[in-house]
Amino acid sequence: MHSNKQMSHQGKNKYKMTSHISRYDQSYLQQRT
Repeated sequence: MHSNKQMSHQGKNKYKMTSHISRYDQSYLQQRT
């Protein structure tokens, strides 16, 4: 149960990081074009 909760928290963090990176990539690509 504890490990499951940890996994869920990690997934949330990963999703947050991914969304932030994709947004950064988008602005970076827009700047390049």
